[in-house]
Amino acid sequence: MKNINQNYITETHLVDTACNYLVNILKAFGSDDIIIDKKIKEDSIIFDVRGDDVGRIIGKRGSVLDAIQYLINLVVNRDVTKYFKVKINVCEYREKREKALNLLGKKIASRVEKTGEPYKLEAMTAYDRRIIHLAVGDFAGVKSISEGNGVNRHVVVMSADKSL
Repeated sequence: MKNINQNYITETHLVDTACNYLVNILKAFGSDDIIIDKKIKEDSIIFDVRGDDVGRIIGKRGSVLDAIQYLINLVVNRDVTKYFKVKINVCEYREKREKALNLLGKKIASRVEKTGEPYKLEAMTAYDRRIIHLAVGDFAGVKSISEGNGVNRHVVVMSADKSL
């Protein structure tokens, strides 16, 4: 592979590289009829993907989408000194997921507040755990902690005056 002078890599080149990589991945999934809107915000490249049958690239709880996003971040940032974060959203999945997790966190916090019994959630990503922690933080008598390691890390919601 040819060595590219880092001073000549433009934002446009990075966006094109990321978009081409994304298109190739989507084609490998059999998604040909897609629309990709791209935006640059400060040090972020944001792709909004829409189209028929793109739901399968989301995967279970966004796992496939997160993996694609991770790969594209690696590709975009391999030859640059300034880091650009690539964010990929499919059919507003990320907003819907955040809203659902926020509601879940509040529902569980309310339940723990009433019963006093701790509630252990399933394993989730760091970003998803953060949303739960923020939702639980709205309740004075309840707290949340993360437990476990790696892919088994999960949130436990408990009464603020009890420890695990």
